[in-house]
Amino acid sequence: WLKDLVEHETRFAGRSVQQIYHVDFYDPAGEKLAGADTWCFRTDRDVARESGSKYTALKQGLSRVYTDEELAAHSALYAKEAVRGATPRRFAEVTVGEKLPRMAKGPMTVTGFIAYVATAGAEVRVVDVTDPAAAVNVGGVDVSGSPSGITVMDGAVVLASGSAGLTMLYEQCRDLTAVPGDTAPAPTALASYPNPFNPATTLRFQLARAQRVTLSVHDVAGRQVRRLLDGERMAAGDHERRWGGEDDRGRAVSSGVYLVRLETEDGVATRRAVLVK
Repeated sequence: WLKDLVEHETRFAGRSVQQIYHVDFYDPAGEKLAGADTWCFRTDRDVARESGSKYTALKQGLSRVYTDEELAAHSALYAKEAVRGATPRRFAEVTVGEKLPRMAKGPMTVTGFIAYVATAGAEVRVVDVTDPAAAVNVGGVDVSGSPSGITVMDGAVVLASGSAGLTMLYEQCRDLTAVPGDTAPAPTALASYPNPFNPATTLRFQLARAQRVTLSVHDVAGRQVRRLLDGERMAAGDHERRWGGEDDRGRAVSSGVYLVRLETEDGVATRRAVLVK
């Protein structure tokens, strides 16, 4: 709900209005878990366009050329980074004031070396363009509908489709260069389509080899809502299971955000699924 409207006088955009919204989060039992405020700024586009931004002067300056030593130092920092959110954590495991892991911000970014290509065949291809003259097809993922637009923002790949709406993919590509002698299986891929959904969604996952699989759905507090697979042995390849928004007793769950958890012998993958009614 709309909480407040705050007027500001800004340097670059002149008069602007801060639009603040509040949202509360509840578990399926109706117990409030958390509350949060979000906001956006409404500005005069003409003034903002004429004034430029804090990056205007930087863009007009000379391009920076990094030395091999500087690039090596940045590469070392990137290699030490951990993917935020890759390991599921419950509320009780988080400490107030806990520091986030260090992030490196330098000349190299994912979009500097990786291209995301939306095809007409309902697929997103991931291409390594470190050497534009010899691009390497890294992999891909099936998506719902035929994407009509694609962009990368805040670490997520956002797809626009006339039939499926907006889809966000959070998995990023890392360690694209093969290491001799490294035979570790590829990470397990997990997706939910459509998402948001009503009344049902299809949970798709990919296995690099035959192994035992557990697939479950949890609420945002970490409580299990539905177990779809319980340590079943499955062959390598593509698999899918349908979840119709019900718990283990067959009762319909309330609308909200749920966490789909896939446990395999190769690791654990978690994705958000949003049920709307």
